[in-house]
Amino acid sequence: MRKRSWESVLALRKERVTAKAEARRRLLRECYPAIPPQAWANMADGLYGDGMRAVREWLASVDELTVK
Repeated sequence: MRKRSWESVLALRKERVTAKAEARRRLLRECYPAIPPQAWANMADGLYGDGMRAVREWLASVDELTVK
């Protein structure tokens, strides 16, 4: 059996990471429908982009409201 080239390995890895991030975005969109869809589009690898910042701020505001 022939080994894969590094280019194909990297392409497969990138495809897997992209698919995993999209699945995570889809799950978060379903869990938090009040957050604008463009926030989810701005999430970076590792879920620390602008979208995740919006989620953390939104969750903090919800937490603050529940305390009151």
